[in-house]
Amino acid sequence: MTVDLEAIARRGRCDVSSLRIALPLIEQGYSPPFLARYRRDELSGVDESSLWSLAAAVHADQAVAAQKDDLLQKWEQTPLADPAIGHAIRKTSSQRILDRLARRVKQESGETVDPTRLLAVRVLNPQKGDGNDLSAIASGIEGIDDANAAVSRVDVAIAKRLTGDPRIMSAAVRWLAKNARIHIASISDPHVGPADEPAGQTVTPSSTSSQPAKPSDGSPPATTDPTASPTQQPADAKSQDTSAPDTPASSPSTPVTDSTNPPTPQSPAPDSPASQSPSPASSSPSDTAPDVGASDSPVATQSLDVDTQALPPASPTETADGSKPEAD
Repeated sequence: MTVDLEAIARRGRCDVSSLRIALPLIEQGYSPPFLARYRRDELSGVDESSLWSLAAAVHADQAVAAQKDDLLQKWEQTPLADPAIGHAIRKTSSQRILDRLARRVKQESGETVDPTRLLAVRVLNPQKGDGNDLSAIASGIEGIDDANAAVSRVDVAIAKRLTGDPRIMSAAVRWLAKNARIHIASISDPHVGPADEPAGQTVTPSSTSSQPAKPSDGSPPATTDPTASPTQQPADAKSQDTSAPDTPASSPSTPVTDSTNPPTPQSPAPDSPASQSPSPASSSPSDTAPDVGASDSPVATQSLDVDTQALPPASPTETADGSKPEAD
């Protein structure tokens, strides 16, 4: 019995001596609920979960023992009956190793027996009294008629046997468990394409270059002064954007109107004298001037000369206190 009672006691926080008392009872077939209820005083109060863990370990050990017996019977029926495989079956107590040995026994069952393989198995598993003379060893093996022919090809047979020898496999597993290290170089999701990657990870160095792009028409690229304010603009760009005609600065309050259709004067509202005063910003020449440069084709514009005689005299504007300003 290879049940680890100390590990079960650590996990269940119970006494190992209590588990030793419960072990033969579980082997006899008693269930953990029965032992936890009716044998609680005898087992020093072991909880049911620890008894279930002990029962699972006992059943696993019994299953391994049954599989080992079955595998030993199959190994004895193989043509070669390699002693290394039989020794590995008797020694192991791991389900994983038993599964690997079961595959090896199944492979041995399908192999044919020849003098070279018989000699290779005897060399890999020497017995008492065997020396260094392979011919003498081959002559003492039952089933080998020509010892010289078996010795001539024994090197190839030994190399093939070593690839599946249980001792070599166990040594390799122990070395890997002690010295192997897993290094993860990169992690990628096969369900995510390049288009679904975040924008910060797909930026290339060419897209972040600080050099200005060269125009396609062959003209030299425009250079910008890093010390200049972002609100400053070149004078030529400002002149190209606005093409309104110049108007006299002396009369900012005179609106630009059509000479043929003079506007109708409006009487000031008495209740809001502050709203009657003309706003210089609302009657700015730049707001009412036609934009000649915005159109693609030349358009005939009206004359900006205003017939002052056709307009009615402007009524004096009242001030905020209700008095009219004196005329010049």
